Amino acid sequence: MILALLFACVDDTADTSKAADSGDSGAPDTQETGDTGDYPGAEVNGVVTDPDGTPLPDFRVNVCRSLCMTARTGADGSYTLAGLSPEVASYYVQGDETLGYATPYAPITWVVDDVVTIDIQLLHLGDTEYTDGGPSYHVGDLAIAFADGDMADIYDDPITYVTATEAPEGSRPPLETSETVLAVYYLAPFEAHGSATIAPSLTWGLAAGSTVNAWYAAEPIESGWVHGGALTVDEAGTGYTGTATIEAFTTVMFTAP
Repeated sequence: MILALLFACVDDTADTSKAADSGDSGAPDTQETGDTGDYPGAEVNGVVTDPDGTPLPDFRVNVCRSLCMTARTGADGSYTLAGLSPEVASYYVQGDETLGYATPYAPITWVVDDVVTIDIQLLHLGDTEYTDGGPSYHVGDLAIAFADGDMADIYDDPITYVTATEAPEGSRPPLETSETVLAVYYLAPFEAHGSATIAPSLTWGLAAGSTVNAWYAAEPIESGWVHGGALTVDEAGTGYTGTATIEAFTTVMFTAP
């Protein structure tokens, strides 16, 4: 048996420059800035590299809620964003799927006067399965099945593939949880919407009856980790009972209390 998680993905702001061009009033506004001036708020800085540790210039680092603040990485992969509002807002690097990178994405609580360093190692897109109109796919350690209708990206183009990229510790943004993190996956196409179920094939060695919590990273307009549901390892210790609901192809996190 395997765990099943119900997806109902929603429209969002995967590429804020595209969202601005589209005229979508539900998307956050984008303010691109390299200014590190004296504004009240938090600051985040760091370096963006590829999987081999090579700096990546001219990549966009975003912190989004009602407003997106954006910085581009320099020749050495470094970036700085200052004057971040004291709230929960979504941090992500536009890894550009056309270049083969998954999108690291996580909600983070920003505090006035805090200076936070986040070095991000972009990951190549993981196992990919081409949909070809079929109802279900096995993608790496995940099984995905469309529950009703086709999946579509934020511009309603038909989905032609699904990808799940596992993000190991050290290559992902900070995860605000007091629980033990079992696994984190970046899903693509980033911010696809529709309805689907997802099922890990792993129980991470947990005993029968153990609880696994499923979380998803909400869209930037909302931001925050949303609890999709609690699942229970079955008696055989090889799968789960129960379901959990998530709403976007962004980041999915599995934790143990």
